[in-house]
Amino acid sequence: MRSFKSWNLTNNKLHQLFKDNNEFISIKVRGNTWEPITRWLRLDSRIFKETTSKARITLCDIESLAEIYNYRSIRWKAKKLTPMPTKIIPQSIKNIFRKIPIIKQLAYELEIVFYKYSENNSEHLISIVIPCKK
Repeated sequence: MRSFKSWNLTNNKLHQLFKDNNEFISIKVRGNTWEPITRWLRLDSRIFKETTSKARITLCDIESLAEIYNYRSIRWKAKKLTPMPTKIIPQSIKNIFRKIPIIKQLAYELEIVFYKYSENNSEHLISIVIPCKK
């Protein structure tokens, strides 16, 4: 499965990615904290350019689009915690921090995987009774 970098996609390409009805979609996105900062540092902002073909895409935008097109998140992984190299910190400590839910908002780069969800609207409801010992 190919992972798409959201900062290289235009709005139309991003929508087309969801419209293609792929079973799984993997997207790399900047964390909500870092996305505006990286745009500012590269002077890649609507303040400095009249028009831009690149979308200003955040994690919330991706999750909203996924809901609109019936995709559900199955996995997210912090690929980079900061834009600077963190080779000084041991890998085991980095792996522990990557699993903390707040890192989803604070990480520099995330990879999030979605699957196509299809509701099964059948009129036959099933009840499952699980016996237990006393």
